[in-house]
Order: sequence, then structure tokens, then C-alpha cells
Amino acid sequence: MSDIVLPWCQRPGTGMISKLVLQEKQITNFIVEYVIGTRAKDKYRANPPEWINGSRSDVLFICNEYDSTLPPVVIEVQHVVDDNFMRRLLGYCLSLEKQSGVLPIVLIFPISSIRFEIMNRIRKRKSDPLLIHYPCHPWVPSCFIFDRSSLEENLQQPLIPFVSLLYRLAQHHVGTTILDHDHIIDGFLSFSNEMKTRLEEVLHLQENDHDNNAAISCLKNTILLVSSCQEKFKQPSTAADSHPNLQTLPQKTDANWDFVKNCIQKLNEGDQISWKAVYQQGKGHGLFSTYSNAASMKRSYYRAKINKGFYI
Repeated sequence: MSDIVLPWCQRPGTGMISKLVLQEKQITNFIVEYVIGTRAKDKYRANPPEWINGSRSDVLFICNEYDSTLPPVVIEVQHVVDDNFMRRLLGYCLSLEKQSGVLPIVLIFPISSIRFEIMNRIRKRKSDPLLIHYPCHPWVPSCFIFDRSSLEENLQQPLIPFVSLLYRLAQHHVGTTILDHDHIIDGFLSFSNEMKTRLEEVLHLQENDHDNNAAISCLKNTILLVSSCQEKFKQPSTAADSHPNLQTLPQKTDANWDFVKNCIQKLNEGDQISWKAVYQQGKGHGLFSTYSNAASMKRSYYRAKINKGFYI
């Protein structure tokens, strides 16, 4: 999946994300297994989501052979989830029942927000940490809304397939779903720390009456550092691009994650890691200098695990 790249015109809002990504066979299996069960694997296919009233939804999965225990699955990728959208969705489901005689299961991916009137009716279950259950009887058996706020809380190894799917779609293909600005902040902090160190060195040289040539050399190197950063940020980028690779900055990423893995390995079975404690201990060892807090460090750690493929 990591090699699928969508043009901007085909990202959420145009409906093309549904056709080009969600209809992949592997993704179809991930979704139907999660919302229906393992018995649904390899039994569903994408079908044109056109209704008798002329309207269209984003994605429709139907069972290859008629089975009353395996209902259709309607998927909607919606910018704002509100009552107007839910009424339109109700029309889709009733149209599908007229065509097939079966009410579907519904899965909604909110892109921007869920309105208060919707949030006021929903409920969460511990058995489904990623999904919000919307009251839907009698018009559909189940209506699920994907809860983005729970995504990062479930970025643990081993990742369940559904979480891995959503994370990769959001990070690599759906730039508007999760705007990953942490890498920009981390890069700026690295740059700021290095600038501070170099300027303090110049001040020290001046205060102690050292040879001006040494101070001038240090200032020239600092100017080169600033120029390098400027050139990197002049390049066109997207939300998924990496931050400027400041080669002159010290790189401690491997040491950071080695320290985190060591802390995790020391935990007793059943214990949960205190990310704040790990962050504070690491700072005491000169680590995590590019992270403003424990939450930022934790997110970067799990991103590195997924993208670089290292395991505890």
C-alpha cells in the first residue's frame, strides 16, 4: 500500500479516494473483517454505489453470494458529519434495501469534524476503541463512525490490521485526515538548539578575548547552517514530506529509540510504560533534545516503528 500515491485532485472531497484505495481487495478484507467478523474474509467485493433515486454514495461492499448473515457495507468519507448528512445516508440505506432486500452496515470516516448534535447521541464501547456507535435502529443494523482521537492511542505493536490500514492511509494518502506537523516542529527545535549552541560559543570566544579568527569562523559556519535550512524549506513540500535534513545537526534518533526500547524491556509483564518518566529520564541523558514534550516523543517513536520497521 505504501507505493500508492494519489494526485491532489483525487484526494478526499472528490470521492476518488474511495474508488482508488478503499476498493483494494486487501483493504476490503480488513474492513469487513473488523466490522462483521472473520467469516466475511474473501467474501466481499466492491459494487457500484448507485441508488434507484439517482444518488450515489462513496463505497459499497456486497457479499459475492447471497447470505443473510453477511449484509452489505456502505462506507462514507465525509467532510462534516451532521444531521443533514445522516438524513442523506438514511436515504442511501433505504434505497439499498429496496434494491437488494437487505439493510447494510454503515461505516463513516469523518475528515474534518462531527457536529454536536451527532456527538450528543453516540456511545463508545471498550470492545471497539476505534469506532463510535451511532443509534440507527431500525434503518440499519449497525452504524459506526471512525474515532480519529483514538487512533494514536492504539498505535502499539503489534498493530491490528485495521489500525495499521487507517494510519497508513491517513499519513501517506489522506493528507487532510491527519496533518502531521510534528516533523516540522522537531526540525525547528533541532535547528534552534544548534543555533543557540553556536552563538553561545561565539559569545564565549569574545568574552575571553580569543583570536577573532575563531569567532569569525564560528559565525561563518552558523551562516552556512541557516542557509542550508532556508534552501531546504524553499523546496515544494506536502504534509507527508520529511522535514529538512540538516546534515550539520547532530543526529540522535537511533540513541533515542534504543533508550525507549530499553525502558520498555525493563517493564514487568502487565505494567504500562510512563512516557513522561521515560522522557524525563532521557532528557537527563542528553536525549530527546528535538522533542518539546513526552507526547511528541511518543508519537515520533511509534511513527518510526511503522515507517522504518524496527521492532521491540
